[in-house]
Amino acid sequence: CAEANNFAFNLKNTALAHEEKLTFIDAGFGFNFPFPPLMRRNISVYIVCDATEDSESVLGNDMHLVEKYAGKHNIKLPRIDYKVLTNNPISIWADSNPQTPIIIFIRNMHEFSSFKFNYSSTEFDLLFKGMEQTVIAHATAIKDALQKAIIKL
Repeated sequence: CAEANNFAFNLKNTALAHEEKLTFIDAGFGFNFPFPPLMRRNISVYIVCDATEDSESVLGNDMHLVEKYAGKHNIKLPRIDYKVLTNNPISIWADSNPQTPIIIFIRNMHEFSSFKFNYSSTEFDLLFKGMEQTVIAHATAIKDALQKAIIKL
């Protein structure tokens, strides 16, 4: 959490005019992915680049929390196949309902904790280039998913 002076404090005709301070929080605070604020909008495609791989976290736990949150708030999601999630560098979940978004989930295939704040050049390259290579290797599947989303519109 962080707090800052409100730049719009006392400005007429602004929604935040009466708030002297603004509080900021990481959108992934409740669980590792920032789905809750995005779910308030009509999103067609979520692209999740999961940069974490913490030893105390089981892959898929955070997506279970996303599903639970969505269910609690009556938000449609495609069925998440956790077997695909744990066995593949990329997972794409879609559904025939035009109201249901598509989720493209790109996994971090390297085991670096997200609690580590200093990376060597080699470690950074492994993380960045690994994700980049995954996207390039699966570009056709990603493009197909995006095309399906466009058709749904």
